Amino acid sequence: MRHQLNLMVEHENLATFRRNFQGHSNIRFPEPFLSSSDVIIESFEESIPISVAILHGTTEDKRALAKSGIRMFLKMVFHDNLIHGDLHPGNLLVSRDSPDQLVVLDVGMTTTLQDHQKEMLYPLIRSFIKHEYEEVCWRLLRDAPCNDCANPAQFVREMSDVVREVASTRIMLGQLDVSGLIVRFLSTLQRHKVQLESGFVSTIVSVLVLEGVGRSLDPELDILKEAAPYLLTQVATNSGQ
Repeated sequence: MRHQLNLMVEHENLATFRRNFQGHSNIRFPEPFLSSSDVIIESFEESIPISVAILHGTTEDKRALAKSGIRMFLKMVFHDNLIHGDLHPGNLLVSRDSPDQLVVLDVGMTTTLQDHQKEMLYPLIRSFIKHEYEEVCWRLLRDAPCNDCANPAQFVREMSDVVREVASTRIMLGQLDVSGLIVRFLSTLQRHKVQLESGFVSTIVSVLVLEGVGRSLDPELDILKEAAPYLLTQVATNSGQ
């Protein structure tokens, strides 16, 4: 928390995010000018709350914003390995000049995945895309840093039900209660004494927030369809295939 309150850290994070998304016209971060540990001066972004865009934006613009948010998050996780750790709606604005452009604020809290976490995550994603749901759960069980599971087969059955429910609805944000599914996911881990790494918890929290925003912007958005090509490319790149 003390690290997050140091605004020089936010200055550095803003500069890094701006470099990472240079050339991505649908994503914008404020430009930092000066900072100290308790003061930061950055560009003022003419924008509106995303809640206003949800109510008054055109269908086309809202669909574009939903896709931009998902693609931004995927890039943060699978390409840049610098993930915004506080993606609540108050930190997501929409440009007044470009109604399909997201403006992202408050980057003091970020997450990075360690090499061993990435080595766990990429095969999990690849198995999910291939519909190998039991393999997803066995991998999660095998790679967990703390595993006191007394009944692995039962764990895999229960967790497979959660994963299969996500896939069976094709993650249509207007229909799927992702928050409820994540609660089931974490409860299953806890019940079977399988510990999830903290980096994954932070990533899940961001997914929960983007799920709510995405559902409001475009109820028909199919996250799996949007993510699969990007994820397959990134998995291959990072695994050396």
